[in-house]
Amino acid sequence: MFGEQCVFNFSSACASHEALLNKGWGFGGNEKSLRYIQRCIRLLPSACLVDGAGNPASLGLMDQSAELRMAYTLPQYRRIGLFRHLLMALVDSWTQPDLPFYLHIAKDNKEVKGPTESAGFKFAHCGWYQWTCQPLESEI
Repeated sequence: MFGEQCVFNFSSACASHEALLNKGWGFGGNEKSLRYIQRCIRLLPSACLVDGAGNPASLGLMDQSAELRMAYTLPQYRRIGLFRHLLMALVDSWTQPDLPFYLHIAKDNKEVKGPTESAGFKFAHCGWYQWTCQPLESEI
């Protein structure tokens, strides 16, 4: 589709990618999710494949439970293997021997399941659990 002229480079996600990820992420699209994305970009590992002009093509962010939680590939860059390359780079850079690497894929997100399986991931069909954390109220 893009020929040999299109070269992609790895970088970290940055503040200029926040709105794009918030719009494209299936659980995003609101102010609360934008604040969450901003914190994750600022404090946790992230990855971004950028095109030759430095524009983001595919992004992935880790959340507080060390899970690849948010990912998005721009529509014009889908179905050419970028997400698979992003996954493999994240596995290489975020893991240590004998530590798991895991991610969440929404049940209805069939487009991502194929590249994920081809990258060697196995699906756990045991359900999904989310941590709910709230700061403790200080005693007065």
